[in-house]
Amino acid sequence: MCCARVQALTPGLLAAEAAACREAASLLAQSLEAYAQVRGDAGAQREDALVNAGNVLCLWAELGASVLSPSEALALLGRACDAYDAAAAAAQPDLPADVELLCNWADALVKRAEGEGARGDADAAAALYQRALCTYEAACTGVDAAAGDDLAVRGPLASAFATDQAGDGPTSPP
Repeated sequence: MCCARVQALTPGLLAAEAAACREAASLLAQSLEAYAQVRGDAGAQREDALVNAGNVLCLWAELGASVLSPSEALALLGRACDAYDAAAAAAQPDLPADVELLCNWADALVKRAEGEGARGDADAAAALYQRALCTYEAACTGVDAAAGDDLAVRGPLASAFATDQAGDGPTSPP
């Protein structure tokens, strides 16, 4: 889940949370099916639908243990990365890279790296972290503040980009 618990939930609230997560998973599956139907003029899935499918898959992976096992969450994140990859490949070559797409893709790669690290696969985690950093770098090279792009430090790697006042270690961003 996205938030730390202050105290343990009662059995009734745990059951309600699990039911809400199951309902959310069902709705996310329906959303994914709908995005799969969105096609362009040539019959291929549209770039925006692929990005939205990747976003849905990432949200689904975050639902937690009441709905998914860690390996199921990793599989969903893998599918999200595949959707982002397909969206990037479907982008018009004469247009600049979509910064939001690249940031979402990099965030998904970081989450996959964390999952692989938790499973004990340090090599896979390191490779995924490296891909994430390259993807973040590509996003940074395509940023255009005049177009409203915002690369404020946030997300899973925010602490990696900030240093404390003494300059001797990472801290959370201001």
